[in-house]
Amino acid sequence: MTRSACCFSGLLLALAALVTWRAHCAEDHAPVTNDDAKALVKSNNTFASVLFAALAAKDQDNLFISPYSLSTALTMTYTGARTETEKEMAKVLQFSMPQARVPALFADQLAQLQDVPKDNKQQPAYELNIANRLFAMKGFNFLPEFLTLNNDSFGAPVEQVDFLDEPAARKLINGWVEKQTHDRIKDLIPAGILDNNTRLVLTNAIYFKGDWEIPFTKEGTRDVPFTLLDGKAVQAPTMHHQAHFKYLETPALQAIELPYKGGRLAMLVLLPAKTSSVDALIKDLSAENLSSLATRMAPELCNLALPKFKLAWGTKDLVEPLKALGMKLAFNEDHADFSGMTGKKELFIKYVLHKACVDVDEKGSEAAAATAVIMAAPTGVAPRPQKVNEMHIDRPFVFMIRDTTTGQVLFTGRITDPTK
Repeated sequence: MTRSACCFSGLLLALAALVTWRAHCAEDHAPVTNDDAKALVKSNNTFASVLFAALAAKDQDNLFISPYSLSTALTMTYTGARTETEKEMAKVLQFSMPQARVPALFADQLAQLQDVPKDNKQQPAYELNIANRLFAMKGFNFLPEFLTLNNDSFGAPVEQVDFLDEPAARKLINGWVEKQTHDRIKDLIPAGILDNNTRLVLTNAIYFKGDWEIPFTKEGTRDVPFTLLDGKAVQAPTMHHQAHFKYLETPALQAIELPYKGGRLAMLVLLPAKTSSVDALIKDLSAENLSSLATRMAPELCNLALPKFKLAWGTKDLVEPLKALGMKLAFNEDHADFSGMTGKKELFIKYVLHKACVDVDEKGSEAAAATAVIMAAPTGVAPRPQKVNEMHIDRPFVFMIRDTTTGQVLFTGRITDPTK
């Protein structure tokens, strides 16, 4: 085949990929209805309960994640998935709606979450920061439609990164996460993760800080025995308060809702009955059961004793848990199909990193989390060489000062001797 024929064939393939993208992923402009919003919440909460149960079953240690952060980062990735990879991801992420509809629903939900209510001084009642960003390999071509979709729907602009300079790339991404989480999440991406095959890192960061609507008093905090899973007891600093809270008691559990200032966000605490266990509670905590429980709660006078706690869940790679849930092709370097990102089957998910922390005391709560989905080219694929142009201005030259919007030249000149 001649060189011109090869170029023409390549052009046809690129055009075909572009047409396929637009046909497949044309954004659904229909208004987001209340049913749409509920469907997304159900999908996200079902994914949360399934993943949380899977992680809780692995060990008996403290556990803290942000399902919303994970759902968001994985969904940004999902927008570029195609064929069987798309189907597997949709099943694990519990999406019941078409892929093209998902970004609009996330955009609507993000706008609602960021609409923080004001207090009586017209100040934000709490702090909630949600940020998304794509870090893409310099010189690597992603479909403009993929980048635009993530920017418009998830507020995720793209930043060019040289992953060949691993320390600088890691510092850049980790620094962005630290800034978005008020330095609560540090070193999300440890050394040794980014390499010459890294092409894209899709990142979410979330930070929350809020005061209780009904704060506890420090005087009411005292050490109280807390029974561990093995039956032993430890002395735990425990906060005490009597007030009206939304409350529900069933044969299986007690539930109480502690609102934060502003009334929109709240902490829901679930305590298994003495005849049950926390493992049984987690296994039964489906999205439907959670919704049913929340609607049945009603304000009642309660004597509440709640331990203070502070927990940091270090960086974990969630590839294996996600594979166990059925998301397998996305991590297979030979068969993953993320052609919606580049027009070709040339990327796969190498890591899904997550880190989270929480601090609960008498005043309120502070929580932060971050997720990074790291896309790579298959092992052995050399990074695309970056063309380096050299221009040594060592002879007479012309210069212009112009308006780049209109093209109007405002000044022009010629330099034959820069020393004069």
